[in-house]
Amino acid sequence: MKVSRPGAGGALSVRVELGASVTTVAAVGEVDQATTLVWRAGWQRLWHAEVTAPVVLADFTGVTFFGSAGITVLLDVLREVRERRLTLVIAASGPARRSLQIAGIDSLVTLYDTLDEARTHTGTARAEERPPHVAHWKPSAAAQPGKDANPAELVRYLRAENEQLREALDRRTVLEQAKGIVMAQHKVSPDDAFELLKRLSQHTNVKVYDLALQLISRVTESRARQ
Repeated sequence: MKVSRPGAGGALSVRVELGASVTTVAAVGEVDQATTLVWRAGWQRLWHAEVTAPVVLADFTGVTFFGSAGITVLLDVLREVRERRLTLVIAASGPARRSLQIAGIDSLVTLYDTLDEARTHTGTARAEERPPHVAHWKPSAAAQPGKDANPAELVRYLRAENEQLREALDRRTVLEQAKGIVMAQHKVSPDDAFELLKRLSQHTNVKVYDLALQLISRVTESRARQ
């Protein structure tokens, strides 16, 4: 299955390959505001296909630009894989990897230096070569309870799982609020607002999420004094 669409500065294609043990979602091109529909449609096709493979491999090595719209969809994907109890593995390098790190996704995802390391961790090792730099969605801090787990163990697991989901949703809300402030102040698009936050993040060596919190706090304090 493949969907594609030209964007304002390029194009995006998303390919979905269903497998018995691994399902692959490969994106090539620019993930920005103009290609968000294609980006989201690729994942929706995956969910509509009733995935049976326990592992979903998201290949972002062909992504040349990863904007805020792509990050927003990715947070939705993280929530979906958690609800479906799947394992998400992300291969990313260059701009895509930097965007994930700057946006603070690495606080929700464990980053691996090599693909072999990620395969070993997820049990999806294969003979063929793949690009390096892999991120694996962290499992809940509590071990997944078995069929014979007692109620207390199940409650502990669900609480840990819900906490991770809440953190992902809170992060998305903060980033969207900060983008809205930048858009209003500078009269720019959502992607341009995110790029401004990214540049400031790189200049100050502070993650976008932390900058977003600071920005929201300053605006809130300023309005309170008015």
